[in-house]
Amino acid sequence: MSLHLSQDFALKASAAVAVLLLAAWVRLRRRIQSKISNIPGPKPTSLLGNYSQLHSAEKGWEFFDEIHAKYGNVCRISTPVGCNDIIYLADPLALNHMNRRDEAKFDDPDEIHIMLQMVLGNKGLGATIGAEHQRQRKFSTRYSDPRTSVTCPHSSTK
Repeated sequence: MSLHLSQDFALKASAAVAVLLLAAWVRLRRRIQSKISNIPGPKPTSLLGNYSQLHSAEKGWEFFDEIHAKYGNVCRISTPVGCNDIIYLADPLALNHMNRRDEAKFDDPDEIHIMLQMVLGNKGLGATIGAEHQRQRKFSTRYSDPRTSVTCPHSSTK
């Protein structure tokens, strides 16, 4: 009898924990999504959202042309269920603001930097961020600018 009660209790406790986790996940998702929910965008075509249209080899660019014509420079693209939606942004001033003024707020995820460091090395220009990236970029563009003349001493052979 006691074994039956403990199994029954374990089943009910597991179900309660699952319901609480699901409720917390839904609440968190709604809170995150509510910040961009007022941005218009195309309706999702399936449980994958607009993911299949976005990554279609044949009609991917047509999809971008359609959403740009219909929604302008900013729209929300639906992603698979459980993921955060994507903001499509084609406004040069907004992109400049994100890339130059608020670079730290719109940084790439850490996973991207780890992958780039594995491919390019720890101190490569593509794998660094922030002040180190700016320093390396300034140094490398100095020598690749055609307006800059770099003189190299050479010896003449007789």
